[in-house]
Amino acid sequence: PMYRRTFFFLLMLPLASPASENGFETLRAPEYQTLLHDGLTVFNHHEDAVALTALKRTACAGDALSQKMLGEMYVLGRGSPQDVALGYAWLSAAAASSAPGASKLITQIDQALSKEQSDIVKKRAEQIQAEYGPSQTHATCSKRDSQGGRISDSVLCAPREVGNHEVEILKCAE
Repeated sequence: PMYRRTFFFLLMLPLASPASENGFETLRAPEYQTLLHDGLTVFNHHEDAVALTALKRTACAGDALSQKMLGEMYVLGRGSPQDVALGYAWLSAAAASSAPGASKLITQIDQALSKEQSDIVKKRAEQIQAEYGPSQTHATCSKRDSQGGRISDSVLCAPREVGNHEVEILKCAE
């Protein structure tokens, strides 16, 4: 009967979210916060393989601190083979969102590279920016100050809220 088909169609609507069709996924806000927290925790405990996976997901979603830590991991070869170009690219994305320390690391890498190497890493940085920069992820980042507001020493990024305590995060293409 017609009412059964309509009811079945209505049940399927949440599964066919437009967010999943455009490269985004919807998460409950507490789930996203847990994902961020877990990524930071395993990074700090040097559980590199787990940290790489967790940080990649939140970095792709536009979290500047995750982008910085992911960049560091690739530059140092933590949790994956060393990839200075990819690490530089993620550090550049982090710097675009004002992640503290990202610009300094980029400068240090720039000083150690030849002209040819510099061209390669900057091209990769442009690619990552085009895929995961602030305008693509829809994340909003703001600097946070400490010491009475005299020093900006962290950045807080938040994914786009889509209502009902849910957020929309960009999925990694890789």
